[in-house]
Amino acid sequence: MSRFTDLAKQKTAGSPVLNERTKISTDEIIARYPDGVTINGFDFLNGKNGRYVVCCFTNDPGRYFNGGKILTEIFESFVAEYKTEENTFSEALELCQNDFAREQLKVKLSAGRTRDGNRVTLVDIVE
Repeated sequence: MSRFTDLAKQKTAGSPVLNERTKISTDEIIARYPDGVTINGFDFLNGKNGRYVVCCFTNDPGRYFNGGKILTEIFESFVAEYKTEENTFSEALELCQNDFAREQLKVKLSAGRTRDGNRVTLVDIVE
């Protein structure tokens, strides 16, 4: 593939995490991987309700999933550790992504409810 084709694919996908991957629902992850998944890459997308994390995982390299509020907050806190007065969010994100690719994170997802009865995806960190 040409360099321009690669660049065009990156721009239309919205994130390298989405390239060459298909989406899997959180419900399907919970059912298929009851012991958890190992996240090996992430990025952020902007949606109608704000920024949210998208993740790829080693259990099924051809898939990605959208993180909910809790997972988004976890990954935002990771990036915040790299943010300084001298760099932008994008620069901090890139630094964090590079380190994260070496370390990864195993999480177990489960369905839950808020006090108001709304659905929420609960996140347990697996060591």
